[in-house]
Amino acid sequence: MTWRGVFDGRSWLQAPRTLSALLPTGTLVLETLVAASQDGPVTLIDHHRRDGWDRALSLSVDPGGRITLTDRQGPAHVRAHLDAPLTEEDGCLRIYYTWNAPARRGALAVELPDTGRWMRAPIHAPHPLPEDDLAMLAQSLGPRVLDAGTGFLAWSDTVEPVGPMPGLGEGTAIDTANGPRQVQTLTPGDLVRTAADGFLPVRHVLTREVPAAARLAPVLLAAPALGLAADVLVAPGHRMRIEGADAEYLFSEDAVLVEARHLVPIAAVPLGHRRATQRYHQVVLDRHACISISGAWGESQFLPAPGTQLAERIGTILAPLPPQSVPHHDAHATPLLRPYEAAVLVAAIGA
Repeated sequence: MTWRGVFDGRSWLQAPRTLSALLPTGTLVLETLVAASQDGPVTLIDHHRRDGWDRALSLSVDPGGRITLTDRQGPAHVRAHLDAPLTEEDGCLRIYYTWNAPARRGALAVELPDTGRWMRAPIHAPHPLPEDDLAMLAQSLGPRVLDAGTGFLAWSDTVEPVGPMPGLGEGTAIDTANGPRQVQTLTPGDLVRTAADGFLPVRHVLTREVPAAARLAPVLLAAPALGLAADVLVAPGHRMRIEGADAEYLFSEDAVLVEARHLVPIAAVPLGHRRATQRYHQVVLDRHACISISGAWGESQFLPAPGTQLAERIGTILAPLPPQSVPHHDAHATPLLRPYEAAVLVAAIGA
């Protein structure tokens, strides 16, 4: 079970080694930018082939945020809709089509990285997909869909979960009551140091392997910026706590949370190599907090109330967890900065 192909619009980060005739189970994921102010439907995928048998796969987004997927193979049609109302903050869409043909179930799902929301709609009796179609599809997507590193297309041979995913790279040191521990070694009950609440117990550690492209490509935060004792890899959307005179002067707050992707001028540096996939880990506490990450402060996983309800957890990374063990967080530990606010703060710090 693995990611078999990852294409970032310019080149293969992972080219398929072999092409299976059909994938009975799998996940196709497409990340792209879609403007909330678009005038009409945006066609993301429109793929047709007639060799062997007539088939077509299409994916579109209309101005109201309705996502429509159609998979036709011969006379059989699979069609699904998902309403993901776009706001001015929702520019990035990460759309998943998952299928398990032997079990006759699948799903159309979307993650909205800008707001941390996710939605999912079940699909009955999806078709297996020809893998050579997926490879051809990846290379045929034009700049409109995957321009300048703003998106990617990837597929795996298993049903991948969706849900909250900012996170920390493998090996990131977390300060605990018993000293530094690598994030992947934490277990429920371990006490981690927080900025405002002393030591709090870990509820869960979430782990996902994802394509390392676009808004999932890791960001390297370089020591000693932010008080880091060592370099760390984080997801672009993982928020770090910034405190000091600039935050107080500009936003009247002792501290604010800024996504790592916005910290490039003062803390983040380009990676020296590119990889196809990245394993991220995220720490879930009973409430949202800033935890000590190699000497800096970064957020724990925020779980909004709607996404933690039992019906909303089906097919997500939270699904395997006991229902009574999944907290929901009513508020962020520290105010969040929007992208333009983050740019102002970073410019002030770097001046």
